[in-house]
Amino acid sequence: MSRERTLDSVTVYSRLEDPSARWAARTGGSVVELHSYACDAPDAASASARMRAELAQLWPETADARVLHHQQRMEATAPSFPPGTAASRLTVTGGGRGVRIAGDHVATPFLTGLMERAAVSGVLAANDVLAEVGAGPEEIRGGPQRGLLAGLLPR
Repeated sequence: MSRERTLDSVTVYSRLEDPSARWAARTGGSVVELHSYACDAPDAASASARMRAELAQLWPETADARVLHHQQRMEATAPSFPPGTAASRLTVTGGGRGVRIAGDHVATPFLTGLMERAAVSGVLAANDVLAEVGAGPEEIRGGPQRGLLAGLLPR
């Protein structure tokens, strides 16, 4: 977590998927998504400008990057969990006996995004039920718990 006001996520798609990698190879660029789940900017242009400025604070070498194509979008299609609220999220096994909670609002013991958190918390809830009746858990597989840029920047 960057603790930036707007920028929640930086994804370098040209490292993750073939179409983006081909575009990057053809143009000499990268395909990068700057994302904000809990954005309070008044419009897409303002959000985009703030995220670019925050990216440049995190990685100064991006400040002068030339933009070959820019697509910006602002939607209200995901719930908002402002930075700093992770500690107050519900857990899968709540306070009531026999009650399990799952969803994108539930805390998980490892890094997960919204849809991933909803799915993983559901499996964790099911595994808790399985443990209660003496059955083995369903395996949970996930991505690395460190980002692509981990270790490249000084702490």
